[in-house]
Amino acid sequence: MRLPGEIPLDFSEREGPFPGKEEEIVSLMAQNQAPKFTCARCGKPAKLISTDYSDEGILCYCKSCASKQNLEFEMNLLPIVNSPRVGVCAYGD
Repeated sequence: MRLPGEIPLDFSEREGPFPGKEEEIVSLMAQNQAPKFTCARCGKPAKLISTDYSDEGILCYCKSCASKQNLEFEMNLLPIVNSPRVGVCAYGD
């Protein structure tokens, strides 16, 4: 659906080699790799992180193990997202 006055975008212009001079080329300086966490119970790849403090450090759980916890505990779980702020309350919702 197109809105009145909307200008269609041509994404083909943004792909491929940069047409400018070599000194104008933009270089990738850093790339964030997705965090890898394992489930604290079974060792499988974790999908959820606990916001509760634990003497054991950061606690992460796979969806299967998290569903076995009580409801109060589940409310303190956040999805693991590709961000340095993973586990920060309400980030990634």
